[in-house]
Amino acid sequence: MLPQALEIASLKPKTGSHFSARCSKAADAMPSRKARQQKSRNATTEPAPTCFLCERPMGRKIERHHPVPKSRGGRETAPVHPICHRTIHAALDNKSLERNFASAEALRAHPDIATFITWVRDKDPDFHVPTRQRKRK
Repeated sequence: MLPQALEIASLKPKTGSHFSARCSKAADAMPSRKARQQKSRNATTEPAPTCFLCERPMGRKIERHHPVPKSRGGRETAPVHPICHRTIHAALDNKSLERNFASAEALRAHPDIATFITWVRDKDPDFHVPTRQRKRK
């Protein structure tokens, strides 16, 4: 085997090579995992986001809801809990969302969603249960 082939086979960059210098610089510039976690814990100056539908604080999982559905030309999104997002789409179709329920206030006034919000109000932000299928008309 050629000496160059041995270097490639070992998959170790030569010391002093451009590649190893670039990697070591990147490693030095990146803070450790512990430092990143500490920074995220200390970043309490920003208010915690709240759910577009139920107005509870957001948990670990955040989904983005299009108040005007993307299929109907909507571009803006709002943070929602996964369970809240499933409830919106189980209760309403995209046509109804576009025409009558593009605002949070209108969604909260819908009878099925109002019942859901009353029920979920005291649950943990990461609470999740399966959502019923959309009612067929």
